[in-house]
Amino acid sequence: MKRFAYIIFLTFFSLTVKAQSSGNISQKNIQELVDSGIYFGTIPFIKETLYSSGAGVDAALNEFIDEIVSHVGLRQFSALSIDVLERSRASTLRYVLAKKYFNKGDYNSALSILDGLERQGKDLAPFISHMKASALAILKKSEEAARYYDECARQAEKVLGSGGHTVLRKRQLVTLRDSCIVGIARMQFASAKFDKSILSYLDLQKKSPIWPEILFEEAWASFYTRDFNRTLGKLVTYKAPVLDYIFNPEIEVLSALTYLEMCLFDDAKKSADNFYTKYQRGYLGLLNLIGSMKSDYRSYYALIKQKDKVSFDPLIIKLLNDIWRDPATQELFQQIEAGKHELTPIKAIGNAKLKIMTARNLKDSLILQRDIIGRYVKKRLVYHARLLDRSFEDMSYIKLEILSKMKGQILGINGERARGDIKFLERNEKQYFWTFNGEFWADELGDYVFALKSECGNEVAKN
Repeated sequence: MKRFAYIIFLTFFSLTVKAQSSGNISQKNIQELVDSGIYFGTIPFIKETLYSSGAGVDAALNEFIDEIVSHVGLRQFSALSIDVLERSRASTLRYVLAKKYFNKGDYNSALSILDGLERQGKDLAPFISHMKASALAILKKSEEAARYYDECARQAEKVLGSGGHTVLRKRQLVTLRDSCIVGIARMQFASAKFDKSILSYLDLQKKSPIWPEILFEEAWASFYTRDFNRTLGKLVTYKAPVLDYIFNPEIEVLSALTYLEMCLFDDAKKSADNFYTKYQRGYLGLLNLIGSMKSDYRSYYALIKQKDKVSFDPLIIKLLNDIWRDPATQELFQQIEAGKHELTPIKAIGNAKLKIMTARNLKDSLILQRDIIGRYVKKRLVYHARLLDRSFEDMSYIKLEILSKMKGQILGINGERARGDIKFLERNEKQYFWTFNGEFWADELGDYVFALKSECGNEVAKN
C-alpha cells in the first residue's frame, strides 16, 4: 500500500521530531499559527490546552477554536470527553457536546445546550434547529419538532442568501434546508396525518439533492392511504437510468408488499425474485469485506481512495460510489487536502522548537483525519449491510405470504388479462396526469402512477 503523500511532505522534519510532543504553548503562539493559516497543526495544542485548563478557557481562545474548527471540521474534536468539552464556551465545541449527548440518547441535555447556543452560534443556527427538531421528534413531540424543522429551513435559506459560500458549503446548506422541509412531512407521517404528509413531501423541489431518496418515503405515505397505484408509480421511478446510482433494497420490498396488498401475486413474486437476484451475492460479499477489514480504518481509507481500481461485486462498487458522492465524504477529503498545504507556512516559522512541534502536530492530525474518513466509510458500509439484512428478513416473510396466497388462489380468469385503466387513478391538487410511453423524462420523474385494479375479493385497494 502506498504511503500517504502528506507523510512524504513531512520528511524535512523526520530527523528532529522523534523526541518531540505537542507540548504547551502560549496563546500568542496559537494566534500566530492561526494567522498563518495553520489549523491542523494547531489542533493538538488546542486539545492540550483544554485538557490542562481545569476551570475553562478564556473568550479569546474560544474564538480561535471556532475559527480552527471551521477549517478542520467538528470530527477532529468529537473524541474529546464530555468533561473536557464542558471547559470551552466555543460555539462549535458546544455543538459537538450537544451532539455527543444526542448520540448517547440524553436528548434533554442536548436540548439544554442547544438552547444556550441559539443566542451564541449564529452561523450554526440552522444546524442547531435541525438537531433540536430531531431530538424533539425522538421524544415524540411532533408539533414542536415540526416548528423547529420549519425554522431550520428558513434559517438555512437565509444563510444561503448571504452568499460567499464554497460549492461544497452551499450544497451542505441546501441539503440541510431540504432535509428540514422533509422533516415537516415526516412529523405529519409520524402523527398518522398521511394525506397532509403527502402534500408536504411535494413541497420538496425535484432539483434537490435529496429528492431521489425521498421518493421512497412518499411511496410509503401513499401506501398508508392505500393508494397502492401511486406507491407503485413512485417506486418505478427508480428504474430511470438517471437514478441508477440509488441504493435502497427496501424499494423492492415495498414493491412486493404493495402487489401483495392488491392480490397481484405473480407481480409480487416477480419483485421478490428480482430482489434476491439483485442483492444476495453482493450482500454476502459485503459481509465478507467488513469482516476481513474489521476496524482497520487505514484500509477503509485506502478502499474509498482506490474505489475505481478495486475488483468487487457490482453492488459493493455501487456502495463505494454512493459513499464517495456523499457531501460528508467530500468535505472530509477537502479538509485533509487543505491540511497537506500547511507544511509551507510551517517551514516559515522562525522558532525552531515551535516549528518542529507544529510539524509533528500536522502529521498526527492528518493521520487522525485519515482514520476519521476510514471510520466514516466503515460506518456507511455497516449501515448498508444492516439495511440489507433487514430487507432480506422482511422479504422472506413477504415471499412466504405470497406462496401461501398463490397456493390457495383459485384460477378463474379466462383469456388475456386486461391491466390498467384511468378510472382507478386518484389525485390531489399537486398531482397531475401524463401518459407513459416507455421513456423516462425529467419533468415526469416521481409523478408516475399505475392504473391497476385490485384482484382481492373484498377490494381492499383504493380505486
